[in-house]
Amino acid sequence: MLSRITIIPFRNSNLNWPKANQSFYINIKQFTMSVCAGLPNTADNSCSSKTAPLDAHANGNLANKSNSDSVSRRDSSTCLDSLPINVAERNHKWGSIEDTYSRRSCSPPDSVFKRAFKFYKKRCPPPDLSNVIEFRATPLAKGVERAALKVVESVSSEAIRAVGLKPLSEWKLFTMIHRQGLFVLSDIFEPSKHLEWIARCLNVYPEAPNRNNVLLHISDASKIFVNHANKLRWATLGYHYDWATKVYPSSGDPLPEELVSVADLISHVLGIGPMQADAAIVNYYPPKSALSPHIDRSERFLARPLISLSFGQSAVYLSGGTSLDDHVDALFLHSGDVLVMHGDQRLVYHAVPCIQKTLNFEANAQFSEQIVHYANNNRINVTIRQVDRH
Repeated sequence: MLSRITIIPFRNSNLNWPKANQSFYINIKQFTMSVCAGLPNTADNSCSSKTAPLDAHANGNLANKSNSDSVSRRDSSTCLDSLPINVAERNHKWGSIEDTYSRRSCSPPDSVFKRAFKFYKKRCPPPDLSNVIEFRATPLAKGVERAALKVVESVSSEAIRAVGLKPLSEWKLFTMIHRQGLFVLSDIFEPSKHLEWIARCLNVYPEAPNRNNVLLHISDASKIFVNHANKLRWATLGYHYDWATKVYPSSGDPLPEELVSVADLISHVLGIGPMQADAAIVNYYPPKSALSPHIDRSERFLARPLISLSFGQSAVYLSGGTSLDDHVDALFLHSGDVLVMHGDQRLVYHAVPCIQKTLNFEANAQFSEQIVHYANNNRINVTIRQVDRH
């Protein structure tokens, strides 16, 4: 049973890489070395950065807010492709650079999106969250609309239950007037299934044949969550995304059936399917982690949506446009929420500047204390994709 609470405020020796993945890991290692060579040798300390306050009275529109301070040196450095946490690591130490994958922007150091990202990422003092859109609130924020599901008749209740979703009659779909193609399905997973999905993301998805960041440091690592929980940051499934080249291979391992099913089901209900998902990236967010502004553009078949599942603690999610100077909306994503990017919203900048503790999972005999403790302090995000036309 779940109860919700609102919180108010590699120094690396010579490793023997697995032969089958030798090229992949050497590529990552070499690229990591080149990226780290260009990074400043300072600790990431949000409290040490000057952050001019944004005008909280400008109708909640970050596009009209100003910030006299430039972004951090890391963001204003030369145009480097970036890697997720523990891949591009400052000084090759664990967890010293925020999560980010996809291309680093070559725009001027100051932009609407970067100001918004910095504003919500700060910790001293913590950011004002009053302008963050809450889809579970009443009344809804300006520009947010409740929408009807497109297709329901042909969806079997058995398929819904099999992946832990609530009956379609209980689904709540939201859209934004100025973001046609962005969908938020709020709280659509059964409460009793959240921990089940979290356990799967921790115990199953990081293991072979899937790949994860820990293998970059410990080539023969197994039982990743049990032995390396505090170092786990990402896992790839199906078509394994190459963080260095930003390219997917021409084929991949089979994607877990539940991921294929949930993606096709959701896209079908929204009227934007069918979807034959073949890749997924799982991101693991500790309390102070972040995902920098980026666009997911490496998939070769962009006519299909990107489907994002959220579990565990909540995130402030930023959605922008095709330019870093386009309007930015800040949204809350909670455990059990699904965000879908499609059409005009498929190739927009987005980011996660901060994680917010909003949920408490009670002890459950079905799951280990380690799983429950992780769920009560971290966020997990699964993004499901279709790389190629099938």
